[in-house]
Amino acid sequence: VAYGREKFGPEVWRNVTDGAARYKPLVYPFQGAFKKVTGQPFPAFVNEALGTFRSGLPKDDRRSSPLIDGEVRNVTEYHLPTIIGKDSVLALKRSYRSIPEYVIITGGRETSIAGREIAWDDHYAYRNRKIVYGAYSVNARWGWQDHSDLVVLDLATRQSVRITHGTRYASPDFSHDGRLIVAADAAPGAKSALHIIDAETGQRVRVLENRDSLYLAQPRFLEGDSAVIAAARRPDGTMTLLIFPLHGGDPRALMPWSHQAIAFPRVEGNRVSFTASSDGRDQVWVSYLDDGALQRVVNHNTGSYEAVLLPGKDSVLFAGQTEKGRLLFLEGFFSGFSRESKDWVRSPENVHLPDLLAKGFTQVLDDTRAAALPVKDHHEGLGLFNYHSWRPAYAQPEWSFSLYGNDVLNNMLSTLAYTYNESEGSHKVGFDETWAGWFPKITAGMDYTFGRNAYLDNVTRYSWDEVNAHVGLGLPLDLSRGDHFRYLTMSTTWYLDRILHQQPVRDQVRLHDLHFLETSLSWSSRTQQAKRQIYPRFAQSLLLRHRHRLDDLKATQFLASGSLYFPGLFRDHSLVFNAAYQARDTMFTYVYSNSFPFSRGYPALDFPRMWKWGVNYHLPLLLPDWGFGNIVYVNRIRANLFFDHTTVRSLRRQRNFDLRSAGVEVYFDTKWWNQQPLTFGFRYSRLFDTGIYNKPPSPDQWEFILPVINIH
Repeated sequence: VAYGREKFGPEVWRNVTDGAARYKPLVYPFQGAFKKVTGQPFPAFVNEALGTFRSGLPKDDRRSSPLIDGEVRNVTEYHLPTIIGKDSVLALKRSYRSIPEYVIITGGRETSIAGREIAWDDHYAYRNRKIVYGAYSVNARWGWQDHSDLVVLDLATRQSVRITHGTRYASPDFSHDGRLIVAADAAPGAKSALHIIDAETGQRVRVLENRDSLYLAQPRFLEGDSAVIAAARRPDGTMTLLIFPLHGGDPRALMPWSHQAIAFPRVEGNRVSFTASSDGRDQVWVSYLDDGALQRVVNHNTGSYEAVLLPGKDSVLFAGQTEKGRLLFLEGFFSGFSRESKDWVRSPENVHLPDLLAKGFTQVLDDTRAAALPVKDHHEGLGLFNYHSWRPAYAQPEWSFSLYGNDVLNNMLSTLAYTYNESEGSHKVGFDETWAGWFPKITAGMDYTFGRNAYLDNVTRYSWDEVNAHVGLGLPLDLSRGDHFRYLTMSTTWYLDRILHQQPVRDQVRLHDLHFLETSLSWSSRTQQAKRQIYPRFAQSLLLRHRHRLDDLKATQFLASGSLYFPGLFRDHSLVFNAAYQARDTMFTYVYSNSFPFSRGYPALDFPRMWKWGVNYHLPLLLPDWGFGNIVYVNRIRANLFFDHTTVRSLRRQRNFDLRSAGVEVYFDTKWWNQQPLTFGFRYSRLFDTGIYNKPPSPDQWEFILPVINIH
């Protein structure tokens, strides 16, 4: 991006994206718009830009091997290595195959000691066999009110205690005696601040004053706990490290303000290590507090982060980026570059490329000033309908294609949808509106269904069209906390149905305008999920739904369905059990849509009583990591081996019928245009019980599937 601005001017990307967003041209709009604006083919520009950067990088001779080597085809990340004892290192680890966990590395061997709860980021601090980090929680009703509470994990007992509630603390650090915690307060709309907190009670002890509207992050206690150092950023984008006295006094800058990005300050005695963007690379530097001298101690092209200095030694332990992920390295100081603190601002500022500062591109922030513009309330009723996204979906037995829209305040959700019910063979078009600005959300909508049908006596099929209008109340609750995401939704909806025509048995069924009420409860709970895991290792989902008429005629339907998710034989595998039960009346005053998840491969039936259980085993087959023409990227090919057993019961005949099937599903997890994830596949089902049908289906069934992998 920066190279494009340097070569073609500051407006190049605005002009390119304007054309691409208008799909000019229709095929490869971004590449076509780039060539039209610049006159250069986009692939040639990319190669030229990368070549320019490569030519400016010195040879990178990494002097050490990682403490723990990474795995092939499993990106692994270690964060914030911390020296504990004489020869052990504590770090936070995550990978494509494992969720975040704290590990101890000793003598080239790694031991997992505790999992980490759901968290905002990977920052943590260690002191006296305790770990503190910010854990995620959320307002149960208003999802935009999320929190980051401080959690203290005792490594001796493996027990965690949440010491704050409803806060937004980030990047905490223990004092050296372990009695205090400093954390950056990230409350929305408030001035950035550093809070000193009691490590036992979670009570705020004091606030370190921020008079200059700075953004403060990643605070650390200095030796003796008399002051705190933190990364600070001005509104103009310049950064430094600031030292805040704990008991009053003005903060002082460790080095002059500069456009070099600074992060991950860590303290060892009178030395502070940190990562700074310099000479086009992210390098580890050390500041000596006694004389202000600066020294570059790690110098690699791929970036070095979260460094900690070995006590009393000129050695550094850091996380370095490699082709296998972010691994840990222990090296002696790079001897070849040092600088006085006063010369820091004159260091190479080519994070923007050499000529950008001279051309004045960074003056935009400097020249931006707050203006006294008129302020007025935004009426909640304006701009409610703004369609912006579309989504195909499949949730057995319904296929759907939906358009979604939201208003500016995100209070109104609008949906236009087409749905095909494969159990009935019916088609539905309609719209739904959801107002979520109040505590119970309000839903309303209307739809038209073509070709609804059912058997009157298990022999004669009748069909009809209907118009449905509905209004209801819902209460969606997000109860996520700890190491589980949990969601509970309760709703009740009133429906008015108008039957437009019935045939061919009008006199035998009493179909007319009717009112009915639908009440439902859905619950799901799941643990954290690694990127390569098909499903979480543990999860549960449950749906309860009851429908009944609101007049003297009887028409009821009850559905219960759920799934249990467990680990498979290997870490990437999943074992899933599901079950369902549906009951309805036999009066035929109205026939509700059939959402029972029938055994796969069979044409769906609608008996008064139906039970189903099934088992699924999901496993990856291939990880091709292959793309074609910047159009489609195939990330994974996976399979599901399944067995379904459905039992239907005829109350009139007092007889049960079994419908069993087994087979395999093959899914292709893809990403289209490098943006839109889309999974599709095919299914083969072997049917074992087809005698119940008047026209038995073939025992070998092939289907195309477009599922939505979402358990909540």
